[in-house]
Amino acid sequence: MRKLALTGLSLIALSIACVGLNAYRVVHVAGGGHELYAAGQGAVTASDIQMVSEHVQTSPVESSSLTGVSFISTSVGFLAGNDGIYKTADGGKTWSRLYHSNDPVLGVQAKYQPEGSKQYVVAYTKTNLLVSTNGKAFSKETVPNIGTFQFEGVSLLDNGVMWVLNNGSVLGSDPMTGQLKDLIPGKKVGSLALSSPEVGYVTVDQSILKTTDHGQHWTKVFTAPLKNGPWRTKLEATGNHVAVLFYGGDAGMGQSAYILYQSNDAGRTWDPTVSEGYFSSDYMGARPRSGTNAGEQPGPFKLLPTGELFMLGLKSNHGGLTTLTGFTSRGKFAFQRVVGTDRMNVFDFLNAPIAISAVDSQHIWVVGSKDKHPVILRSKDGGLSWMRA
Repeated sequence: MRKLALTGLSLIALSIACVGLNAYRVVHVAGGGHELYAAGQGAVTASDIQMVSEHVQTSPVESSSLTGVSFISTSVGFLAGNDGIYKTADGGKTWSRLYHSNDPVLGVQAKYQPEGSKQYVVAYTKTNLLVSTNGKAFSKETVPNIGTFQFEGVSLLDNGVMWVLNNGSVLGSDPMTGQLKDLIPGKKVGSLALSSPEVGYVTVDQSILKTTDHGQHWTKVFTAPLKNGPWRTKLEATGNHVAVLFYGGDAGMGQSAYILYQSNDAGRTWDPTVSEGYFSSDYMGARPRSGTNAGEQPGPFKLLPTGELFMLGLKSNHGGLTTLTGFTSRGKFAFQRVVGTDRMNVFDFLNAPIAISAVDSQHIWVVGSKDKHPVILRSKDGGLSWMRA
């Protein structure tokens, strides 16, 4: 611990914290009701410091595009938008902007650690990682020696351990040094998901690889029987439950080809859950368990710790309605409901990002935009009814 001499401030103590990537510094100001945060391992500069009042005033969400949402409880959640990061403490009724960004914030993940009551939050722009260990203020993480910055995703655990997807590479912390390193050199990774500090999954082309030792060794656990690529992927994991969405290409008749697979035994066996429902020849004999079309266009999905799954989709032949389709932990169809306060298109689904978060089978949030205005919807009854936040 040491003091820093900054003009106009006094009694500043420096403490060391770690959130899975590497050690970074948290600068506390004694008095004044503020906290200063500085990131990196070099000298502290003014550009490193964020000042945030402990009594943040609520403010309207001003982002013209919302790109991510992550709730850690039925009350506390975080938004990513093209102007920064927002937080709510009342389930989404009101919001406060915690971090202003000149670059669009492309995604956010938040986790709660009961031991110590810590709120870990990680967001990212194209060139910066933004990290918080208290859910109040953010620091820019220093990521040395990785070449091109092009952050594409993060996976975060409730103990602060994370993986970062940067330009097709998986960056994880070295257990000995804490420095970021490429966990799969030479591989072009499409998506990633951690399920524990040691266990994680990535997609490479049409295959899923798994590690049980934090990236030291990898095993191919599944290859999807797909053709007519290339295919993009979205991957989520929690406990023994893993889900992967393959999507991309034109299936004809206004369809986007996609298929979602689930595993409930830590990747040992995989079953197709849902597809766009018309061109099964793209999947070379795969027969999804659900005969229900989740939408002509696929949206993001959320995998719950129970193995239940919520998936957004666009019913373009029904006036552009956004739908929420629910599946049981066994991959069976549970329900399909319209997302919105009335039966009209409330999201620019095809032309702007859309995101989903859920903390259980009842409390769900969907965010996006309509005509360059933010749209935040929340449900307390599993999607039966929706309220604007």
